[in-house]
Amino acid sequence: MNVEVITIDNQDYMIIKELKKENINYIYLSNMNDEKDILIKKITDDNPNYLLSLDSSEEFQKALLLFLNDQFPSD
Repeated sequence: MNVEVITIDNQDYMIIKELKKENINYIYLSNMNDEKDILIKKITDDNPNYLLSLDSSEEFQKALLLFLNDQFPSD
């Protein structure tokens, strides 16, 4: 299995999922040393070379719901 790892603030995070919604690619990350430490970052079409923080708790909820709907589709 090929795992992509990104270092953020001296911590290694494994990319567990990437999902695109409109012009935003959400990146779901899990800390390699602490499974309780997760991050959601984004890459936008306007900033394709930068991993950005989410803008608000509402955007976090939207990104989390996108992930859950992908993992557990309601059919």
